[in-house]
Amino acid sequence: VMVLEASRLEEELPPAWIKSIRDGGVDRLVAGMDDEWFKWQDRLRLVPFRGVNKGSQFMLALKPDTVEVRREGQVFETSRVLIGLDGGKLAADGAYQAIIHPAMVQT
Repeated sequence: VMVLEASRLEEELPPAWIKSIRDGGVDRLVAGMDDEWFKWQDRLRLVPFRGVNKGSQFMLALKPDTVEVRREGQVFETSRVLIGLDGGKLAADGAYQAIIHPAMVQT
């Protein structure tokens, strides 16, 4: 699983979904998803996780066909990945908007 700030997909996701992701209500969101259709709907997953100083929660994730990561002139592509959507900012200064697994940039 890689983690991406949900705000990076604001143009792709319904506005109510962004709000639910920020509020931490993704389990209720998926339960009522018949109300609002969008193109990634059949690729949604709920991923259980445990946050720091928090109990167990669920993260909404998308299952893309592939993810391409560019690093130091190299292109790494993987098809075995979920993109977990985080409702906040991953870095207070905005230095990065995603966290990827180290295996995604290994040859």
